[in-house]
Amino acid sequence: QTAIPRIKSYLADMEGGEETAAIIMFDLDNFKLANDVFGHAYGDEMICKNAGKLKGFFRSDDILCRIGGDEFLIFCRRIRDTDVHAKLEKVMESMVTVRSDGKHEIVFSVSGYVMIPEQGMEFDVLYRKADVALFNAKMNGKGSFRKYESDMKEIRYELAKDK
Repeated sequence: QTAIPRIKSYLADMEGGEETAAIIMFDLDNFKLANDVFGHAYGDEMICKNAGKLKGFFRSDDILCRIGGDEFLIFCRRIRDTDVHAKLEKVMESMVTVRSDGKHEIVFSVSGYVMIPEQGMEFDVLYRKADVALFNAKMNGKGSFRKYESDMKEIRYELAKDK
């Protein structure tokens, strides 16, 4: 069973309970630039190294998956907001990888997250909100993370309209 159906199933079982969980989205920021400047072998190595690092920060029953070229999604069961915040501070410290060729300096890793049930119970809604939080973290600077807030929505949509 792949990660997303497992998360959806877990969310369905949570309904009505007192339990809290989190969906965290990570992005290896500047990944395309890293591939262009240092080559795809370096990019692949970064993906593998960072996936390994991420796994080390989370519990064995948390669900970690790669959802795109440079994006990872983590579902943490039975976790409080304060614990997510503390964990992300440690992760960001560790995940910032700088590689320079004299002209380009590449800093990796930003993150956005949502809390369940605070921000919803439906996977698609939670995913979208985590993505919005991730985008806001990017605007906030590299090596940062943000929790979803309802006033973030407009920023993402306005930019999407311009494309």
